[in-house]
Order: sequence, then structure tokens, then C-alpha cells
Amino acid sequence: MAHGALPRVDLHDLTALDRALRDHGYAILNCAHNSELLALLARADAAASAFFNAPPPTKQRVRVAQYNCASTRRHARCSRLPLAGVGWNAVREHGRLKREQLHLVADAAAMALVPWPAGQPLRACMLDACAAMRALCVRLLRALELGDDLARALDDECAARGDASVLDAFRYPAGADADGADLNMRSHTDPGLLTITLASAVAGLQIRDGGAWVDAEAKCGAGEALVFCGEALQIATAGRYRAAPHRVRCARKIRHSLVFELRATFAHPLASAEAPRRSGAAADDNAPAAAAEAEARSYVDSFVRERLRRGSTFAQVLGEFSVPPDFARPPADADALVTLLIDWVRCCEERDEARAALEAAEHVVFTPSFGDCTGMYVDVHVPRPGS
Repeated sequence: MAHGALPRVDLHDLTALDRALRDHGYAILNCAHNSELLALLARADAAASAFFNAPPPTKQRVRVAQYNCASTRRHARCSRLPLAGVGWNAVREHGRLKREQLHLVADAAAMALVPWPAGQPLRACMLDACAAMRALCVRLLRALELGDDLARALDDECAARGDASVLDAFRYPAGADADGADLNMRSHTDPGLLTITLASAVAGLQIRDGGAWVDAEAKCGAGEALVFCGEALQIATAGRYRAAPHRVRCARKIRHSLVFELRATFAHPLASAEAPRRSGAAADDNAPAAAAEAEARSYVDSFVRERLRRGSTFAQVLGEFSVPPDFARPPADADALVTLLIDWVRCCEERDEARAALEAAEHVVFTPSFGDCTGMYVDVHVPRPGS
């Protein structure tokens, strides 16, 4: 790949994908020769467009209460999935519509909860698109250096907790194209492993690469898709792949987009991704930090063992540390409980450090937040003196 060239990969030959994602965090994927996939996604896009054109009451009915489950078995399955926001949503800032979104969780139990509109092909088209895009994402994942390990970990997680992957259909209203100054979706990274979207005919998606925003979608041809890395991939591979910041700028025409995100909740690097231990003088530089880490783990480990010996449950130990239920999946054993508690303490320390930094800053400007079903993102700018 020539210097400065866009990272392009052909679906029939994925040998360049690993290098592209490592170097850029994203790749343009040529799917032009896969006519079956393109036809399926075109049908899904048409069905989503028809749904977005439906009267507001029709769209508003397509929403799911978080634990609206018809049976105990389905409730147990769905209670482990991120069901908040499933269905139709409209996102506004200062009264202005930024986007409409049909948000779906890929797990079959979650899909069954959606009150699909009658008389429309939406359900069948979305299910087909979800299955095809998930299979493609897994294929791309397996093409990476650690792909087989990642795929096995993902399979284990889906079997235990359900498939938390998501399929989103978006409609962005037409607006002034100000070269990214006016945005329909603010800069963020996705929490999953990989995200894939077929390039829209109305370009708007930008990806940050090498310190600059790249109009990646505008440089795509017919039948090309964009695939980029998410936060779970970065965590699971110890930073080998970096989550790609991206955003959606306003366009002069209505823009439709179909996006699939392969999600996982890996909280630690896979064993195969751990960096080799350094030796000699270089290792001595990390000795104080390593000693502190070992001391902290030893303390938490002894605390946990003592509590369990006295008859405390895992939930009671977590409660003593005020760990919220949605922080991580329930630990399987005492070792996992120790690791979860250490991660929670680190998270609290980072949060306190961030709060102290904000309180010490003289000039802080909070811009309107970007919010959707994946969470809340707030842009915080600390202007330089005199700016």
C-alpha cells in the first residue's frame, strides 16, 4: 500500500486487512462482486427507508421496554442484553432533528421482542441483513492475526449471555454541508469489535486517521463498504488495533445508512495478545509499578478470600465496593471476582482524576452531547489561554 493511499481491501482476498486495520483503524472493503450480499442490503435499506417515511405514530410504536419479556426463559436471556433504546428513536439537539434511528440487538430473543409494524417487509429484511452482516464481520475478524482466539471468545460470550451485537438503520436529514463543521453525529468510537457499513450514495461518514479527518465514504465506489475497529477489539488485543474515531457530517441530501456492529464485552486482553515480558534494564523501569500492582492484587485477593470464607456471596462482596450491576458480567470464580474489583477501583481512580482535572481547569466549554442507545458522549474542550 503506497504511502498516503487509502487502505483498500478486496473481499475475495483479505490478506491485507490485518495491516490496514493496524495502521489506519479502518479499511475500505470492495464487495462489488458479491451481488447476493449487495442485493440483500439494498432490500433492507429500502425497507428501512419506507419505515422512516411512515407516520410518526407507526414509528413510535416500534419500541421495546427493557424487560418486556413474555416468559421467564426469555426474561432471563434478555436481562443480560443491552435492550435500552431498542426500536425507533429520534435524536435532537437544541430542538433540531439530527437523525432517526432504528436500533436492533442481534440476539434472536431480543429481535422477538420488537413490535414490528404490520404489512411491511421490515422484519424479514432486517433479520436477513443482520445475519449476513454478522457473518461478514466474523469472517473479517477471523482474518486478523488474533482472529481465531477472538472468534472463540465471542462464541463463548454469546452462548453464556446472548449476542449483544447491534444493527442500526439511520436516516439523517438534509442540511448545510459545512465540511464537517456541522455534524449529525459527533465524534465517537464504537464499543464493539468491528463495525461495518455499506457506503451510502450520500457521503457523510468521516474517519480520523493519522490525526486528520478523512472523507472515507466520499472516496468509496459502488459496492464498497467501510469496516473499522471498536473499543473491544482494542482492549482484547492490548492495543494492537486502535478504535477508530468517526463522525457523520451534514449533507445536502437525506442520507440513509445501515450499520452492523459486532459487539463483545471483553474486559481484558486475550492471553495471546499480552506483550512479551521485557528483560534487563528496560524491565527495571517498570519495577515500581509492577510491585504496586502486585501489592494491590494481593490485598484485594486476601480481602475476597476472607469474605468468601465467612460466607459472603459474590454479590455481597461487590456491594461492599459499590460496584454497579452493569459494570461487567458476573464473575465466574474468585479469581475473576478479584480482577473485577481491581478494574472497578481503577475506574473510580480515573474518574476522580478526571473530575479533579475539570475542577482545576479555568476554561471549560461543554458542547451539546452526542447521545444514543450506546451511551452518552460529552465533548469537553479546555481552550488554550487567549483562545
